Amino acid sequence: VVYWIGEVVPGNHFIPEKPSLLKSLLDLVVSSRISYHTHPEVVKQFLELIVCYEKYFQQNPEHISEVLSAFLDERGLHHASPHHRSRSAYLLSRFVKALKSQLQGLAVTVLAQLRSILLFSPNHCTNGLLSVHDQQFLYEAAGTLVIAAGDHSQKNTGLMKELVSPLVTHFRATLAELFRIHTPADELALANTASSIISFVGRISKGFTSHNSMKQYGCVDFYAETLSVFLEALQVRCQRDILHAAVRQYLHRMIVCLEEHILVFVPVAITNLLKDVQMKDITEFVPLINQLILKFKGGLAQLLCEIFVPFIKSMFEFINAPAEENDQQAVLEKRSLHRSYFSFLSALISNSLSQVISQQDPAVVREVLDSIVQGCSSMDDPTTQKTCFILLRKLVELWGGEASDFKDFLYHRIVPACFLVPLNSNFNLKDAQTIYVLYESGMLMQTMFSKQGEQFVQFLRQDYLPSLNISGQYVQEYCQALCSDYKLFRSFLKLFFTQLQQLVIR
Repeated sequence: VVYWIGEVVPGNHFIPEKPSLLKSLLDLVVSSRISYHTHPEVVKQFLELIVCYEKYFQQNPEHISEVLSAFLDERGLHHASPHHRSRSAYLLSRFVKALKSQLQGLAVTVLAQLRSILLFSPNHCTNGLLSVHDQQFLYEAAGTLVIAAGDHSQKNTGLMKELVSPLVTHFRATLAELFRIHTPADELALANTASSIISFVGRISKGFTSHNSMKQYGCVDFYAETLSVFLEALQVRCQRDILHAAVRQYLHRMIVCLEEHILVFVPVAITNLLKDVQMKDITEFVPLINQLILKFKGGLAQLLCEIFVPFIKSMFEFINAPAEENDQQAVLEKRSLHRSYFSFLSALISNSLSQVISQQDPAVVREVLDSIVQGCSSMDDPTTQKTCFILLRKLVELWGGEASDFKDFLYHRIVPACFLVPLNSNFNLKDAQTIYVLYESGMLMQTMFSKQGEQFVQFLRQDYLPSLNISGQYVQEYCQALCSDYKLFRSFLKLFFTQLQQLVIR
């Protein structure tokens, strides 16, 4: 009961100057020896309760040292039960992160106790106590404690090096072993070890935040050097999937922590990550390149222009490769890659990098534009359809009023897509997702109208809509609605295409 009450009690309930029954009860729980009870469930519930009442310890920090001992001794991380130790590692991580502002005086002591537990061993366990997954929580807690130990001082830098350096040393030794010839079982074990080390250093870095950045604590050079060491794993030919996944995940974290200092490593990282790629490699690479684009925008323009063509060519090869109709896994993988491709284009266009596309050879530009129009016709994937109509709208906003080549594409490829897709018999106007696709196509039409003006309406009225054998009444109604407010036009669209679909069916 006391545990569940903690989920809803406000922090001011535990202010020392305002005595309350619940505070008195927690005072008794903390000062009692209930955590030494022989039954493991009692001890486990005590630790759960401690973390639940973090607000109590924020207002009463004098009890923090006492309860931390419960996590660090045989009641927690050294308990006989593996499940209990695992849960204790997770709860300690939560407790430390919640109370980092109150831990400055205790941080060094707790780190010293954790260091003996975090001795990395070849069998992926820490003295047989914790799994790799459990250790990740402890390394994250350790990183938080390093930041809590000082105030942007050399002390923090020294503690961080003491924590990370042994891992880097072990990584170097592991990588050296991987470059030698081993049995597949040996290679797998060594790759998992290297991957675990990379993940540990990544979890340590979570102690840094936007308010406590790596630069403020003087750790940029040290972490940049560590990144250069980890990138060497991309040169290893065996167990490629494991090592590349670990490095990619670490790069995601370093984009946040190192900020502009990561840019010097980006070319070599991208080159190696895109070497001899499979479909899965590209799909998993796109979130990384998108994060880089979002973070650095124009700072990556030159590099992106260089890799754009080979990158999308690799995508097209996998997307267009034949696959068996009954191979559902292959279908899903292709769909995922297709979405990743459009996600990449969206990242470029949304972050003022459309020149990465426009500065390519005209044939490449046309191929990309055609692929977006084709994506609008992906009847089995409304998410992709919606994304593609949004991409076309953004391109029209950028290029629709000036580029003569694009103007031709606008009239002869984009406009037909906005009609032929909703008129397709497989376009289900009763489906909610499909309706959003229709609305996006409508926004695209109004954007083209805003860029091209009256000549656009004249083209629809006199040339394109009559070519679809649409009656003059429907043509006139559509053109009038197009020139109206978007909300009115959106309401009109569903009725208009429902009526036209019915006429086509007849």
